[in-house]
Amino acid sequence: MKTMLAGGRPRNAGLGLALALSATLLGACGGGGSSGSLPLVVPPAQPGPTAQINGSNYLDAAAVGSVGRSRALELASLIDFSFLVAASTNFASTVFPCGGGGSWTLTVTSPSANTGTPTNCNLGAILLPSGSIAVTNLEYLSSGTPPRSELSRGTYRVLDLVARALPGDGVNQSYGADLQAVRQAASSVTLTGQFSVVRLNRTDSYPNASLGVSKLGNALVSTGMRFDISTPRFPAGPLRLSTQEGSTPSLRVDAPDGSNVRVATLVAATSGSPAQLRFEVYPSAAATTPSVAQTLAENDPQVVAAVTRALQ
Repeated sequence: MKTMLAGGRPRNAGLGLALALSATLLGACGGGGSSGSLPLVVPPAQPGPTAQINGSNYLDAAAVGSVGRSRALELASLIDFSFLVAASTNFASTVFPCGGGGSWTLTVTSPSANTGTPTNCNLGAILLPSGSIAVTNLEYLSSGTPPRSELSRGTYRVLDLVARALPGDGVNQSYGADLQAVRQAASSVTLTGQFSVVRLNRTDSYPNASLGVSKLGNALVSTGMRFDISTPRFPAGPLRLSTQEGSTPSLRVDAPDGSNVRVATLVAATSGSPAQLRFEVYPSAAATTPSVAQTLAENDPQVVAAVTRALQ
């Protein structure tokens, strides 16, 4: 992979000064010293600025965006879980036993406000040791036979909610968030605001977030999302992520200078083969021809290494 340079080489502002100093030195030496002349040394011109997302780091930018997308979906699923627990108790305080052990304590302070607190709550795919999800301004509606409650709107605050994927890598992630949930259609909600994740004592922040989610059976799926990414795992930032979902989902990560990487799923994963991903790098927002274009399997060592770096 090669690094693409944006623009030409700038005019060296120090060149005139270097020539003037050389002329002064030559004049001083002609007064009685050596009759030879000093060699003129001109410093080389500095290279032009490199695009912030380029052929050297596009996999890291894409991995940071992909990790952020996964975290947004996990957070939305946890908020959905907290609502379902409350709805299952008809919004009454209770201690809910989690399927794999541990519990979720629901404390209801009013019809429009409650707080859920896990104690080593094992949900099968994820363990929630501690933290809380609080909702205020909660509104919901009931429909169907038997009646089923669905979120209409609410203001969610997630505080130090520790989550660990199971079996996973054994590393805790701590979520924080301030999000406004608004129902868009049947089983479809948009979450707007900001969230953050602390992992291995490093914080990734995701401000200016808009997360669209919808229920597909019992699973929560993305209908499209946008948010900024500020992370020490990719110093050139903040980055901006946007996704398009559907049968051929795509992800785009933009740097502040307009350079960007776009990732499209060419072939979906099956039980026997990994997904095939198309990576294209553009030096600016206006560029129509990619400077790098490469197709890689989702389990390609380069892709796996980039995701590992994004999680370190």
